[in-house]
Amino acid sequence: MLEEVQRLQTLIQKLTTQLQLVQTQNQELRTALEAKPKTVEDPAVREALELTNVRNQELEQELEQFQQRYISLQTDATALAERYGRLEQNAGELKNRFESLLVVRDQLKTERDKLASDQQQLGQKHQSLIKERDGLIVKNEHAKQKVEAIIQRLASLGQGLNPSQANQDIAALENPAAEEEGNQS
Repeated sequence: MLEEVQRLQTLIQKLTTQLQLVQTQNQELRTALEAKPKTVEDPAVREALELTNVRNQELEQELEQFQQRYISLQTDATALAERYGRLEQNAGELKNRFESLLVVRDQLKTERDKLASDQQQLGQKHQSLIKERDGLIVKNEHAKQKVEAIIQRLASLGQGLNPSQANQDIAALENPAAEEEGNQS
């Protein structure tokens, strides 16, 4: 885009130079025409004068075409310069948006890594809770078996139960952990 604007400016400069040259030639021809007497009787001079007038008109037409072309090129150059300015501005805005997207991307990466770490920790905690639950289920089953054993002993002993033994069994039922400690010792 910038190269095209520069090319157009170079072309405009060349056309301006050519226009000045044609204007100079035209002015010289006018001066020469005005310097000559108006009444020419020599047919060769008259023919040369007519040719000069024809050439002068052709040059004026070319000059007018060059001027129109110059105006058109100047308008195009102005439009291209404005378009280039807008493109530069848009490029700046796009660069800013891209940089803000990079910042958001980095924030999302950080958040994703944090969430992955949290998920891993929660997974480990979940596994430890499952193990703890399994251990508690085993203890619960063990305690259940002990309670059932005590109930069976009480049922088998029935009425002939010694009061001190009954008190121990009741205490064991109320506090299974104390019995576990007693059994472990």
